[in-house]
Amino acid sequence: MSPHKPIALWAVPRSISTAFERVFVEREDFEVLHEPFSEAYYYGPDRMSDRFADAEPKPDHSFERVLQRVLEPREKRVFVKDMAYQAKGVLSPEFASRFVNTFIVRDPKYVLVSLYKMWPDFTFEETGYEDLYRLFRYATEGSGEDVAVVDAMTFSENPEGVLAAYCEHLEIPFRSGSLSWESREVEHWDTWEGWHDDAERSTGIKPATRRDPELPEELEEVYERCLPYYYELAAHAIHATSRRAAPRPIEVGKAPGDGPVEPHGGRLVDRVVPAEERQDRLREAAEMPQVALGARTLSNLEMISTGVFSPLEGFMDRDTYESVVEDMRLPNGLVWTLPVTLPVDEARAGELTEDSEIALVDGDGGPVATMRLRERYRYDREREASLVYRTTDREHPGVAALYRREDVLLGGEVTLLRPPDPGPFPRHYYTPLELRSIFREKGWRRVVGFQTRRPIHRALEHIQKSALETVDGLLLNPIVGETGHDDVPADVRMRSYETSLERYYPKDRTMLAVFPAAMRYAGPREAVFHALCRKNYGCTHFIVGRDHAGVGSFYGTYDAQHIFDEFEPEELGITPLFFEHAFFCRECYGMVSSKTCPHDPSSHVFISEARLQEMLARGEYPPPEFSRPEVVEILMQGMRRGS
Repeated sequence: MSPHKPIALWAVPRSISTAFERVFVEREDFEVLHEPFSEAYYYGPDRMSDRFADAEPKPDHSFERVLQRVLEPREKRVFVKDMAYQAKGVLSPEFASRFVNTFIVRDPKYVLVSLYKMWPDFTFEETGYEDLYRLFRYATEGSGEDVAVVDAMTFSENPEGVLAAYCEHLEIPFRSGSLSWESREVEHWDTWEGWHDDAERSTGIKPATRRDPELPEELEEVYERCLPYYYELAAHAIHATSRRAAPRPIEVGKAPGDGPVEPHGGRLVDRVVPAEERQDRLREAAEMPQVALGARTLSNLEMISTGVFSPLEGFMDRDTYESVVEDMRLPNGLVWTLPVTLPVDEARAGELTEDSEIALVDGDGGPVATMRLRERYRYDREREASLVYRTTDREHPGVAALYRREDVLLGGEVTLLRPPDPGPFPRHYYTPLELRSIFREKGWRRVVGFQTRRPIHRALEHIQKSALETVDGLLLNPIVGETGHDDVPADVRMRSYETSLERYYPKDRTMLAVFPAAMRYAGPREAVFHALCRKNYGCTHFIVGRDHAGVGSFYGTYDAQHIFDEFEPEELGITPLFFEHAFFCRECYGMVSSKTCPHDPSSHVFISEARLQEMLARGEYPPPEFSRPEVVEILMQGMRRGS
């Protein structure tokens, strides 16, 4: 029996993966399994697609049973080719650890044009990119495995060179003769009629010239969704000279002695259901009373479940809510400054039973979580507004949102039933556990976090780099959840951050990761809240500038710094770094603050956010002393696109 783990080639559809597989079909030292998980995904008792709904479910095609068959001892080493999305029912770090994982990915333009011809009604999930990327993360950042990624475009142009590098990476013999074969039918390929005709009729793999297909207009939106996943995976292709080192895992709930700061409350919360339980829990949730969640509450749900809001394990009950609103502490005395609640209308609340399980569903009605409903309770909006936002003025966006909220709050622990959603920025999405592992791998013992909802300009760059002088690493952690209508769109801001970090920051000491929360605009209280969330991500320090999380003139310039005086340093567990506003001084000819510049304000280059928006709207470029030209160009493009 072979003592080796199966080699798995995880793919997206129409990625030349079957031609790659054919190489191993022709080798006598491997037993090849062709897309075994498609049996479970499309035909099993817990199938996840209705594409072949007319076919009777096959009891022996469950995900677990298919996995057992794949892992059965065999005389030869096993080579598995499959789509990651077809194994979705069992995807997990533990699943990834059962294989020697390799990946093949292709420019989505080629994939989508070909897939559209085969299945004009394909779903986004069937493009395969999101789950391929998720499995890649499981295989690398969870286990420390250094995987081989094949870019199909490079493989088609240089099949022998790429295959040789692939075999070298896997430490298996390279056989150039396996690139040629006789045309024949291949066992098990007939399941997918018409899909593999070229690979069956072919007599080998020869270098091919790249042809750029025309993308139909109806595929442009899905193309934009797939592209970030492709870029991230292709960056690790084996023809590249370097690959990102994968961080070692750390134990959930524990901060290593030589690593990140301890999570708030001493334990990193994990309320995501294990992959092996997911299908059973989803079936159970389908029978439960349902509560629909809006975008902001869905965001809070994921932040609770992945530990960003540790030590919270669910939405607040009455005692917790009132303690936080009144005293900025949880009932056990732990500092927590903002309520995190689940509002519902009174009629729906009356239909629910306390101390029972309910399903939390998204806008499409799909279950995303379950909740042990501990309590239903009414609350005083005016008191919450007065204490949390320091105003009852409905011109304040946070107060306005509060008064639009439903009348009853539900409290109880939650369990997330699906993997966390990386949203539109998968390259930069990390859970607290993942970031802590990366910080540890980088050797960052002192990490400063920076929260922003604005594009990078020179003042922010100056503050960030000043803080970086005193620590090992900088986490640029922009908020990409719900923000105000006047804020620059998240995708435009993200491009500005990527460009700035690429050109003006040390790559080995900076990292960009999104903060997928909504802005509350709660000023001082939100500053402490943001600090505690970054503590859970593994930061030891947190930058607090002027009017942090403020809006309009509702808060004093440095109120968000003064609030930290109300707490003992040890009960916060993260060190705030306070900065005054920075600006460019023509006399000093550099970035300064009022503490370091002796000159009159007439020498200072300062542009308010409102003024910047006005300039961009008119097509007027801010001066280079205010912002890097590359960033300004990105903002101008974003403004033109939105106009």
